[in-house]
Amino acid sequence: MVTSVQIEGKIQQKPEGSCDDFVTCAVTSSGNFLHHTITNMASMGGGGIPCIDITLKKIPGAGLGLSIAGGIDQDKSKNPFVPGDAGIFVSVVKPGSPAELSGLAIGDKILEVNGLDLTMSTHSHAIKLLTKEKYTTLKIKIHRRGI
Repeated sequence: MVTSVQIEGKIQQKPEGSCDDFVTCAVTSSGNFLHHTITNMASMGGGGIPCIDITLKKIPGAGLGLSIAGGIDQDKSKNPFVPGDAGIFVSVVKPGSPAELSGLAIGDKILEVNGLDLTMSTHSHAIKLLTKEKYTTLKIKIHRRGI
């Protein structure tokens, strides 16, 4: 679970209607301090969805420590996070894993991996992108409800 913290006694807020990035910090359940950039997808033509940019560093020979659910080839009415949404969602995050250390949380909707759009992806295509061996670092753009 990721818990928001204050930075220098201030809660950082984005001005209404602004498309500039702003920064938030968090602490994972294992006590690791994270720094994320939250962007407004309107600045990228995405309709104003707030997102978090996450960097996940893979550990050679280890898994990512996450499971995903969803995809355009799945029954979107059974999506446990947002019924009717065919997106790719994080469904499991193992404690101490690269996924948990990066700040991913259960229910996060994965929008992009290394600049590749996953908003209209099949489940198997999303798995292939996440587990591609040539990527030692994953730049993941997510939407988290409540931000």
